[in-house]
Parts: sequence; structure tokens; C-alpha cells
Amino acid sequence: MQARVEQLEDSIKRYLVELDRADRDATAVLPGRVAHLKEKIAKVKRQTQALEVIGEQMKASEDGQISLTDADARSMATRGRGTGIVGYNVQTAVDAKHHMIVAHEVTNTGHDRGLLAHMATLAKAAIGEG
Repeated sequence: MQARVEQLEDSIKRYLVELDRADRDATAVLPGRVAHLKEKIAKVKRQTQALEVIGEQMKASEDGQISLTDADARSMATRGRGTGIVGYNVQTAVDAKHHMIVAHEVTNTGHDRGLLAHMATLAKAAIGEG
């Protein structure tokens, strides 16, 4: 999010430089372009304000994350360094003899660490060994 805010700030700086040039030399920039630049600045400011609201929501959330499309989804690690996907983590336990799912759980924990023991307990309970 910080990278996007920086991009927006850079855009505003570029637009302001062009407007300054128009102020110094009215023939350097067409009047329609000036109006267009002012519109773009207003739009970028609205986007920045929206990001600030999202930032406050992120700070207020328990894990520092929010999903704009699904409130319960969380960032899940992927194989690529520094990448991820927003979604869910599905855990399943399968009976090796009969090849049947005996327990399952959907979680928004972004990694599998610490989930094996809980799934083993659910599987044992499901097959009557708990």
C-alpha cells in the first residue's frame, strides 16, 4: 500500500510541475491540458484519501490485513519470494486405507505451521480413535 501511495504522490508532483510550467508560460501548455491536469490531481487526491482510510482499517484489524472483496480472506504464502494470494487455507485428513476424507477445515491462517496436530485430533475423533 505504501508503494501505491508513493506512486500517487509522484503523479501529483509531475502534474504540479506541468502546471507550474503553464503558469510561467501560457503558450507552453494548452488551456484544455491545464483543466485536465487539475482533474487528474483531484482524482489522485481522492485515491490517496481512500488509501488512507484503508490504512486505518488495516491498523485496526487484528492481523494488520483486510481484504476488500472478502472480509475473512487473508494473504496466503506462495512459492514466489514476496508474493502471495488472498484466499483460504484448506486442511484435510485422509484415511490412508480407504482413501476417504475423514476431517477437513477451512482456515484463514496463511501457513500450515501448527495446524497438523489439530487436524490429527479431528481425524482421530472422526474414525473413533480419539
